[in-house]
Amino acid sequence: MLIALGVVASAQELDPALQARLAAESSLIEFVTKPKRLVLLPSFPGEAALRADHAGIRAHELLEGLFRLPPGAPSPDGEAVLRIMRDAESLSGLSYRERGKGSVPLFRKVVFTVPPAADSLSYEVRIDDADFGSVRFRIVLSSGDGCYRLRMVNLDPLRFLFLPAVSPGKALIDLAYFPSSRLLYTAWSVRAVIFVPGVVDIELPLRRRAVALRDWFTERK
Repeated sequence: MLIALGVVASAQELDPALQARLAAESSLIEFVTKPKRLVLLPSFPGEAALRADHAGIRAHELLEGLFRLPPGAPSPDGEAVLRIMRDAESLSGLSYRERGKGSVPLFRKVVFTVPPAADSLSYEVRIDDADFGSVRFRIVLSSGDGCYRLRMVNLDPLRFLFLPAVSPGKALIDLAYFPSSRLLYTAWSVRAVIFVPGVVDIELPLRRRAVALRDWFTERK
């Protein structure tokens, strides 16, 4: 049984230009090299802590996604959101549907290394990632200020093209859901061990994962 955490009803605000883009496209994805700040994050009372977490990574690469739940899609209540986010092992077999290529595998297997207790909102999983190898992540769930947040930090090094690419604690993944505005936000901040712009294509793997995480969240029951 999950602990029900109270969510303060508060409006999320978007820059008018972002509002117009989101109304036209319903999904926004931005990839930035040497980012200065998060640009797609809705304004809400708890945004300072989320921004500070990503600023602390001093990322070389940042991918953000802002998605509006599709028309007719159910808007999960608090218990459902926490249950979806704690169901980490359902990420096993996660793939990205690419036109002309079918399903591109992303996460081959996800298993708990420290399972969540009945009253716990933190746990650890090991992800067998198709691009970044087998990596353990510490996951923390939080709720408040009109936002549900799933925060993941790597406990093991990530590798890319058989090279040690990211040290422990230097890849931060966020998934935040804003029920009052039906917005889903994702952010991936990555600080590389050796950063050589333009040599390794990190954008495509992160973009695929952002879209796949959106689909995983919105398609869970």
